[in-house]
Amino acid sequence: MRAKWVPVFVNHVFSAGMTNSQRAETRHGFFKRYVSKRNSLVDFIICFNRAISHQRHEELIVDHVDINEKPKLKLPHEMESRMAEIYTHKIFYEFQDEFWESFFYNVELVTESGSCVYKVYRINKSGCRGREIVYEKESDYATCNCKKFKSEGIPCRHLLAYFVKMGISFLPQKYILKRWTKTATYERVVDDLGIEINYFSDNSFISRRTRLFQLASNVIESAAFNDKDSKIVEDGLSDLLRRFKKDKAITSCGSINDRNSTKEQVYNEPPTVQAEECGERLKDGKEKACDPTKVKGRQCNGCGKVEHDHDKRNCPTLKNRSSVDANEDSNLLDLNNGILPQ
Repeated sequence: MRAKWVPVFVNHVFSAGMTNSQRAETRHGFFKRYVSKRNSLVDFIICFNRAISHQRHEELIVDHVDINEKPKLKLPHEMESRMAEIYTHKIFYEFQDEFWESFFYNVELVTESGSCVYKVYRINKSGCRGREIVYEKESDYATCNCKKFKSEGIPCRHLLAYFVKMGISFLPQKYILKRWTKTATYERVVDDLGIEINYFSDNSFISRRTRLFQLASNVIESAAFNDKDSKIVEDGLSDLLRRFKKDKAITSCGSINDRNSTKEQVYNEPPTVQAEECGERLKDGKEKACDPTKVKGRQCNGCGKVEHDHDKRNCPTLKNRSSVDANEDSNLLDLNNGILPQ
């Protein structure tokens, strides 16, 4: 209860659901990841620029998710699907929780005069304090005494229960805070002197996309109130889209002169050149060393020749030499015995 004392007295002031201490702690926690008290002045500037670049990079990632991804819906209701297209993902999920809880509340009319007072209380929950919704007929504006919309900018479950009770399928524009929409960052940002703040170069993708989106948003806002103007904008955008697709097709196929030229070009096939050792399997060093076609034969220790079919044991030269030596020995033996050779 003590934690709710101060917010009760300041909930009429818009604070985006944050307190001053929370903002300071969040800022300090962010910069502590990059900056240290031991940094010099030069190191501090480098780390500070790195932190800002990282923060902008994270914002670009969130913008990419908001544009290209669709959030999950809980109910097949037109208001929820419509707000999924307008709100960012983070704000939409907060709105979705409030919208889901609104179906558990009942709305009763208490008084009706210049302004209507409705009582909103939770179904099948005794002892729960109800909320009051005051609807001003002249201004066509409803407020809830919980003041969630004033402090956070998101319609509370009591207002949403009142809208569902009145059969309102789409959330009125006055209850949609522009800072929570996907298009909030696409407008020009100026400083206190009215000078535009541009963090990116004029030729960057972000800068071009911002200018085009702002121009298209202004055109759509101006033409949405008239059927004739809406038809003109639709036809113009359709023509531009077809033109861009045609230009992309021409760029991918070649230039316009090359495509429209009637002269046929004949391209002769180049002669077939067979690469060296084409079709052969690659071999490693060990396999090449064991290749019998490239390995030299064993050297014979008898004759000294390199052959594949003999060695010292069956060398024909040694056999011939041994036979000649045997004949000479036999002749010498015969001479010694007095036998003359025939």
